[in-house]
Amino acid sequence: EEESRAEDPQLSPEEEQIIKALEIEEYEEMMKTEERINQLELSIASLDYELERFDIERMKDKTKKVMKRMSLVISDTSDDELDIILQRTTVNGFMENEVLWGKYLVKGTG
Repeated sequence: EEESRAEDPQLSPEEEQIIKALEIEEYEEMMKTEERINQLELSIASLDYELERFDIERMKDKTKKVMKRMSLVISDTSDDELDIILQRTTVNGFMENEVLWGKYLVKGTG
């Protein structure tokens, strides 16, 4: 009896087939899961890209609105008033300063 416990039990051909079928099924399931993960990753990347494009377009629209307002102010004022209201260096400084521009964009979305 002790010898039979020490030895690995021999599997019948039917048992080996069942085990092999289960291993194949597990492998196929794993491959399906990996494929689904890949699809989800692609979907997330696509949505992320679309969101980024949406944000860029929204920022472009805001920029156009600001430029239009600036041009309206410039066109409706005399040269003397313009120097007081909107100095070119002030406008350029605002447009080039990422911190100020970022605050404007955040404030405009709220």
